[in-house]
Amino acid sequence: RYFKLVLYDAGAASVANTDAVIKAGKQYFFQIADPGWVMYQTLELLLRDVTPCARTEEISGKERVVRQLTLLSVSQRNDGLIWQHTRTIFKVYSETYKEGVLKSTKTRYFASSLAADDLSPEKWLELVVIRWGGRDRSPNPRLRLRGGQAPVDHQRCQRCPRGDAAAAARLHADDSVQVGDPALG
Repeated sequence: RYFKLVLYDAGAASVANTDAVIKAGKQYFFQIADPGWVMYQTLELLLRDVTPCARTEEISGKERVVRQLTLLSVSQRNDGLIWQHTRTIFKVYSETYKEGVLKSTKTRYFASSLAADDLSPEKWLELVVIRWGGRDRSPNPRLRLRGGQAPVDHQRCQRCPRGDAAAAARLHADDSVQVGDPALG
């Protein structure tokens, strides 16, 4: 087993893909991006009044990005609102300032089959930043999260919703992270 965690964009977030990941003996961390989707609305509602537990501030020239992570452990369920093996849900709220003026805000939601305490809140937020954007991205995010260990696996997702081959091709070797490594905190 070369990696334990599969990261994927919202285009591949589906019951079929989470089931495939779990069946393969891996864990998932998927973005949920469609506000019209019941799961998105469920995460939004559940996380609405939860206090953020981690914060980062990234400065590049005249631009500053502030991110806050909110997470919540959820019990395993089979009610169609959240995937049955989801154990943690996340919200990342970011504000982008240019020359001190707020230019944009963004809220992203995520679901994972890992327990909330498998990573520190700071490492969860770092995981989001290095996978889904940020100017401080390491050329190889796996090295950053895995404490400098060399990557060894280049598996790709085999199932995508609606037969979307382009979505399948987006899962690169960068999308695997070794979890449970002492370097992850």
